[in-house]
Amino acid sequence: LVPFLLDHFADEPQLGVQWQEYVLAPLDEEGMQTPLYTRQVLPEGTEFLAASGVNRGFRSYLAFVPATESAILILTNSDRGHYLIQDIFPAWMGLVSNEVITASPVASIWVWFFTVLVGMITVAVITYHLRRLPLRLPARSMPIFVVMMLWPMAISVSWVVFWHTDWLIRSAQGQAHYIPAQFMPRNFWVLSLAIVVLCLLQAGFTVLRQLRGNSTAAASLPTSG
Repeated sequence: LVPFLLDHFADEPQLGVQWQEYVLAPLDEEGMQTPLYTRQVLPEGTEFLAASGVNRGFRSYLAFVPATESAILILTNSDRGHYLIQDIFPAWMGLVSNEVITASPVASIWVWFFTVLVGMITVAVITYHLRRLPLRLPARSMPIFVVMMLWPMAISVSWVVFWHTDWLIRSAQGQAHYIPAQFMPRNFWVLSLAIVVLCLLQAGFTVLRQLRGNSTAAASLPTSG
């Protein structure tokens, strides 16, 4: 990959000729010549071309700045390699172009906002149920109990499957390895944890009320003798 990058800046590129002669079959050339780079321009006018690579267990990023003949290749052996790339690439770009790339804090602010909101709801749910526990409320009917059990479990499972697995992309495009949560701010997992904990608490209190209600009903039945 390093010779491949250097060949972009050569006066007489050689790799393209070598590939056509020794690697690519004639039927493959048209598809392989499709542009793979994304072109981006920074606020002060620095242009760079970049391409990313994704496979299960690996994340990579390749970029070069034509004006300064500078290039970088970042290879990581982790599904969370995006975070390392997000640290390295802006630092490198600042060295070769004197332009500072800063991540927008808006996404992180929204993640923390919803995390705090879910946390407050969780505290309210805990307080509400703990105050009701001494009342020995009767058990719910079976249909209502099932609904009260299913909705928090459905929310937590759907959240985890949507954000923390590649099921969505694989189903829509047939491509695996793209996990939406990996493209969110690093603190996104805190929000996911808060939502799952809230749902589990709600389901747990529902089961506890049902068990206490059943035992109360059984204790109140008249005895014959």
